[in-house]
Amino acid sequence: MELRIEGLSVALAGEEVLTKIDLDIRSGEFVSLLGASGCGKSTLLKSIAGLLEVSAGDIRMNGASVLGVPPEKRGAVIVFQDLRLFPHMNVEENIAFPMELKGIPKKVRRDRVEELLRAVQLPGFQRRRIREMSGGQQQRVALARALAADPEILLLDEPFSGLDPHLRSEMGRLVRSIHEEMHLTTVMVTHDRAEAMRFSDRIALMESGRILQYGTPDELWTAPVSRKVADRMGTTIYFPGTVEAGVFRCRDFCVKVKESGPDGDGPAENGPAELMLHPSELRAEAPESGGESGGTRFYRVRAVLPEGETVGIRLSPEESSRQDLASPADFEIRMIRQEWEKTGLWPGDRCVLRPRSFAGVLFRW
Repeated sequence: MELRIEGLSVALAGEEVLTKIDLDIRSGEFVSLLGASGCGKSTLLKSIAGLLEVSAGDIRMNGASVLGVPPEKRGAVIVFQDLRLFPHMNVEENIAFPMELKGIPKKVRRDRVEELLRAVQLPGFQRRRIREMSGGQQQRVALARALAADPEILLLDEPFSGLDPHLRSEMGRLVRSIHEEMHLTTVMVTHDRAEAMRFSDRIALMESGRILQYGTPDELWTAPVSRKVADRMGTTIYFPGTVEAGVFRCRDFCVKVKESGPDGDGPAENGPAELMLHPSELRAEAPESGGESGGTRFYRVRAVLPEGETVGIRLSPEESSRQDLASPADFEIRMIRQEWEKTGLWPGDRCVLRPRSFAGVLFRW
């Protein structure tokens, strides 16, 4: 089912929580609402579900407005952060509850429960009591109960909160698999950037009741529309400099660049700019390595932090090199282990920075 949000505003207790939200979600798409607590993500989700009254704007499903349609008739179902399972019912009774409300025969309900338990990887759990189950198992029961309503739109409000990282990843893969197998349109609220990047077709990055940018994970990572978006999407390091003839020059290095942004396929315009790079887009080298991209700023290695296949390298500029540095005095870059081993760099060593070709995002002053 296609979902379109047009100029949506919502006020709670007289205070505007959402302001003129526009969002176009294609049928079968998996979209994450990403942002910090209090930015309006859950309010938007509840508005889509029909649980909150909107102040202005419209919500359309397959082209038709649903503002006057009760929640149970919208074809959308929401899984809340606190799950809201019935503790006095067993697993089968919890999952069958939406079907029982519709008057579906008991035999059909029982067969459907069995099918859904297989889908959420809990076969044979029909008679289990909710209190006997782990947090991850309860999450799966809540998901199965939502799917029992045969929704076209699945709304997930921080569905993996409270789970350890391994279970979060496991549940995310399960939800994405079910989303594809059942041809659902899914909207997920999360504050976890990595989670949104991993499972979403598109991400709506939110702040203070507004959408800062809406696009694919790759677009938000490689073509943020503002410095604020870039900083929200991950660790960033900034280098002030100038662009001339398609080359960005700063005290650290010079590198060929392209114009950033949605229309950033052409050559970069001349003039002052800042180059934003992610930690993985830089590498440290011994000063004697030379090369055409060399600069005049030198760094000291403060720490080497191996993490399996990658290595974090914490750097700080030498005292004589701190002038005009836009990034923090100390920052960390990430290198592939084999690449770092070739540098021979250890704490206390002097080094220079090199960017990877055509990496980074240009921001104009």
